[in-house]
Amino acid sequence: MKTPPKVKGHFLLGSLLDVKRSILDFLLKSARTYGDIFQCTATMLEDWTARNAKDTPINIAAEMMGLTTQIMAAVIFGKDEVKDTSRFIDNLTVLEEMIIHREFGIGRFFTWAPTPGNTKFNRAIQCLREETAKNVQRYKGGDKGKCLLSMLADPQNKKVLTDRELSDQALTFIQAGHETTATSLNWLFYFLARNPGVESKLRAELDEVLNGAAIQAEDLDRLTYLEMAVNETLRILPSAGLTGRQALQDDEIDGFAISEKSFVMMSPYVMQRTAAYWENPTAFEPERFTPDKIRKRHPYSYFPFLRGPHQCIGQDFALMEIRLIAATILQKYQLKLVSDEELRPTTIPILKIPNNCMLMNLNAISPF
Repeated sequence: MKTPPKVKGHFLLGSLLDVKRSILDFLLKSARTYGDIFQCTATMLEDWTARNAKDTPINIAAEMMGLTTQIMAAVIFGKDEVKDTSRFIDNLTVLEEMIIHREFGIGRFFTWAPTPGNTKFNRAIQCLREETAKNVQRYKGGDKGKCLLSMLADPQNKKVLTDRELSDQALTFIQAGHETTATSLNWLFYFLARNPGVESKLRAELDEVLNGAAIQAEDLDRLTYLEMAVNETLRILPSAGLTGRQALQDDEIDGFAISEKSFVMMSPYVMQRTAAYWENPTAFEPERFTPDKIRKRHPYSYFPFLRGPHQCIGQDFALMEIRLIAATILQKYQLKLVSDEELRPTTIPILKIPNNCMLMNLNAISPF
């Protein structure tokens, strides 16, 4: 019987950790990044204003997915360089679904087979790489943009990458960053709508700190209640509810023998709802994340981005992006759920809004 080839990991590229750290350093320190996030969000809000005049509910889940994809595309490729965003999102969705199938299903044993799923997956990868390759060639040809790809493609960059590596690094960050951020924003708006007391406190903080002005990067450190609300959202519904690690050596956990090289599954979703560490664990209470309470809590009782040397390298960027987007939207609109029905997340490992649909009505706050 033919032995199936080994799966080489579910990211598009193996570990180029030094390059990835350079990418994150660029994303967090570049003023252009903040500008792209704000501009993409402002453009979306202009569209909301036109639709709100017709008293039409907004599907926040779809809006956040489109927004975070636009932001990642602008930051990585340059503003307006991805012409067909909907097609780009469709291909990213195919990519994500197949990754899950290979990670948690039997798909990992049949990556070599010409199945409909593999064919669709390969076609999506090809389309995404072609879109990225156009921009790689443009920046290698001397176009001096201020986006991430132009920085990586600069011949003067000491960390020289091949065209394929450039393309795959860009796609890896988009694939890893757009859907998880959108999902976290969705659940944040959901919990705020269902907890008016929390929303009132958050709005009071936004009014006090921003005083009606557009948020700036330096304002983030002063928006402490917003940070607590985001952390509480990630506690109740971390975007990735299940993950795994391989044991480096034989071990034992609570009486269970763990063999070397065993694959051990961990669930932030379960741990962060465990009553031994969290009182009234299903309640939305941002005050759990005051500095004093964080100090008193076991550090591994909360790990939405994992812990240790292999924790999510994009954690700081994701938290910055979520807060900038949320503050910008909440200054302009109050979001009200159309239905009072409780939503339960679907899909593992990413805990998505069911059917990617959450309708909300917009109540205008101020124009800024």
